[in-house]
Amino acid sequence: MNKFLSNVKHFFTKEGFLSFLKAFYHSYVWLIIVIFVIDIASKWAVQNNLEVGESVSIIPNFLYVTLVHNMGAAFGMGNSGDLAWRIVWILISLIMSVALSVFYALRGKKLHLVYKIGVVMMIAGAIGNLIDRAFYWDAIVGFDGVIDWIQFVFGSYRFATFNIADSSLVIGVVVLLIGMIVELIQDTIKNKKEGVYDIEPDKLNKSDSSDTSSSLDNENNEGKASDENKHDN
Repeated sequence: MNKFLSNVKHFFTKEGFLSFLKAFYHSYVWLIIVIFVIDIASKWAVQNNLEVGESVSIIPNFLYVTLVHNMGAAFGMGNSGDLAWRIVWILISLIMSVALSVFYALRGKKLHLVYKIGVVMMIAGAIGNLIDRAFYWDAIVGFDGVIDWIQFVFGSYRFATFNIADSSLVIGVVVLLIGMIVELIQDTIKNKKEGVYDIEPDKLNKSDSSDTSSSLDNENNEGKASDENKHDN
């Protein structure tokens, strides 16, 4: 109890508060908060200013703001309006949010910066859409499902409407994949420079020479046997 009170007192000192800010910055929890706030604010800005299906051109024939309510998964997938499926998507979002958050809380300090950013962006995206799926019901807010509003158009093709949370999820996954690929390439280059091999060259050469000598011995034995047979005849 005394230690707890001491920590509380230290927090309210200048050094304690600065130490907290430094730890908070390096935790990247602030990035989750920033993405979450931008996601929620942008959704409701569109919701309060457009009708469902209404579209506003930002960049003609390329980028539009279009209000859509999605009861399915990200990017409008599985948007059947079925209540059972909506509950499934809520559970998936909940499990993903909790699992990623627990993983980051336990392993976040040990992760490389790239992996930290990737996981944090995935957490922010999962929580952002979880809020919509779990709490945006017609009886509460006047509509059902996730608010989607970003739409790209490529010629006659209209890409699925999505939101900031969807973008954060996808970018987080891409960042993780890029980090893994870069790390793999770096390890391969490092091992090559240091002469590290899965099978050492001298052992490989010994194995090859052993196989070659064994093959030659077999051929010699077969030749001797053939000569003996001819001599007996």
